[in-house]
Amino acid sequence: VGTKVLITYVNPCLFVVLFVTWWHGRIAASTGANMPTEIKNCWTGAVILTVEAENLRGADLRGADLRRADLIYADLRYADLSYADLRDANLRGADLHGANLSYADLRGANLSYADLRGANLSYANLRYANLRGADLSDANLRGADLSGANLSYANLRYANLRGADLSDADLRDAIGDLRHVKSLHADRWVV
Repeated sequence: VGTKVLITYVNPCLFVVLFVTWWHGRIAASTGANMPTEIKNCWTGAVILTVEAENLRGADLRGADLRRADLIYADLRYADLSYADLRDANLRGADLHGANLSYADLRGANLSYADLRGANLSYANLRYANLRGADLSDANLRGADLSGANLSYANLRYANLRGADLSDADLRDAIGDLRHVKSLHADRWVV
């Protein structure tokens, strides 16, 4: 039985939402039906997008409007999110291993503790994104805007940071060889 991804927002009825989703997942598993996954706005609870899949692994979400989407711990391995609008989205702990996020708008997104190993984030807008503790090893961040981003405790081993803007980024205790990161001014970092 595949894992059902529940994408919802926290509210007083969370237990009911979880139970109903679990029950529908059990029905789908027993009948072989494919239950759709709803992506909801984490502020209003409105359904943003319905995907006909058990999980979002390898999903084609190119250019999707996922502003403020609640994707906590979502399985988005190898998904194509290029050009997607993920402003203020909550992707805490999400598995984005090998995902394509090139040119995606991730301003203010929460990617703390996300698995971004080998992900393509080239030319993505990550201004003020929270990447605390994220695993960005082998990720392509070429030309990405990381200005004001929180990269504390992030794993940046073998990440491609060529042309990335790291002005005002928090790199405290980041893991990786950051010797090639040069300070142009006291408040501006560019690779």
